[in-house]
Amino acid sequence: MGDLPATHGTLRLGSLAKAAEEASEASPVEALPVGLALLLLGLLVVRVAYPRIEGALLGSHGLGPNQRVTWGGVELAFVAASILVALEMTYLGLRWLHPRSPLDGLLAMDISLLLGSAVALALAAMTTRRLNPGLSQAQSLERAGDAMGFSLQGRGWRLFGFGALGLALAVPAIFGVMASVPYLLQVLEIEQQPQAVLQELLALEGIALGAGLLLATLVGPALEEVLFRGLVQPLAVQNLGAINGILITSIVFGAIHGQVAFLPVFALSLVLGYLRHRSGSLLPAIIGHCLWNGGTMALSLSA
Repeated sequence: MGDLPATHGTLRLGSLAKAAEEASEASPVEALPVGLALLLLGLLVVRVAYPRIEGALLGSHGLGPNQRVTWGGVELAFVAASILVALEMTYLGLRWLHPRSPLDGLLAMDISLLLGSAVALALAAMTTRRLNPGLSQAQSLERAGDAMGFSLQGRGWRLFGFGALGLALAVPAIFGVMASVPYLLQVLEIEQQPQAVLQELLALEGIALGAGLLLATLVGPALEEVLFRGLVQPLAVQNLGAINGILITSIVFGAIHGQVAFLPVFALSLVLGYLRHRSGSLLPAIIGHCLWNGGTMALSLSA
């Protein structure tokens, strides 16, 4: 659970959030014009502002992956299988250690994503060395990490700013999608329900709540970005082009979050994919993802 689309009655910050909240409380038909207006406004903001922040923070260098991707479908399948196996084993282990806890889902998922990220980096390094026999293990690992987006190239604060500003500028568009979703779900006759994991997390107190927030707002988003924007997207972009690669990655990313959350998560993923591709680094996507989840949790707790 790296993305937590805000549920009804949780958006209470600023005029845009207020408009989205009021739209979510209205009937789906009444909410649609508000959603479309926010979406169009957001797209205009992104179109005008993104080139300017790119020029200011990224300059004319550092765009796109620094190394060619060496992994393929076999490696992706192996990583996915390792995550699924680790998830099941972690659930069983947690249930054996203690009675079921609302934190079990988050903890099991993040442990599985951590293992998957380690496997992904190891496989990327192995394939890099196999295609370049003259490289040492350390050099292969460095090149694989560079292709996955781990390199900052001395631009840490610029990349941080690109991620934070990139997300902030995209918020109106994402809110617009969120406000439009109830109408689409009604047309498709799909029942809209809040995420069960989010409800369980918000019911926690004390240290358990703090641990849950840490997992949901920092650990989980960072690991998801390593796998999707670090492993999947560069491969898709290299083989399909930037636009198609980001689209395919976002469709998969949205799909794993379920049909109700698909569109908001898909919209967020497009933003994160763009930040990753234009910067050549994972840091902006990680920052944007963590800020989105953190903001959603803060608004949910204050509701």
